[in-house]
Amino acid sequence: MAQHFTTSGRRRATQRPLQFAADTPVPGQKHGRGDRLLEADVQRAVLALLRQHPRVAWAHRFNSRMLDVPDRKSKTGFRPMRMAFKGCADILGQMKPRTGETAGAFLAVECKSTTGDATDDQIAFLQLVNKFGGIGFIARHPDDVLRYIPLKENPDE
Repeated sequence: MAQHFTTSGRRRATQRPLQFAADTPVPGQKHGRGDRLLEADVQRAVLALLRQHPRVAWAHRFNSRMLDVPDRKSKTGFRPMRMAFKGCADILGQMKPRTGETAGAFLAVECKSTTGDATDDQIAFLQLVNKFGGIGFIARHPDDVLRYIPLKENPDE
């Protein structure tokens, strides 16, 4: 059974076996690798791999930061503006359509360092993507992309 992330009372994600209602787990167990990878390094490598992957139509980094934008009505002259919704994955994309289909599946990849934890909102978003036929997972290493999106549609071929 795959490892999934749930939150404890302290709002830190911990790892334990869990089945979701849609029976679509959020892949992304922590690896026992000795190399410590930073999240930014994982994002760059995963994005480069997705852009070269033969089954991926497109993939882009989705920035979800908060910015201070000018606002004349504000007392300070600025107001905070979120660039994406809470829980949005780091990389969004679309798979190429399978044979006989007209549209490819939605792709959402949440990148984490080898020791990083996903938030409740991030987990909920990936669960939603998987529940409705998309591919959503947590990548802690570039190899995770090939684990969840094999190069061939049918690995037996």
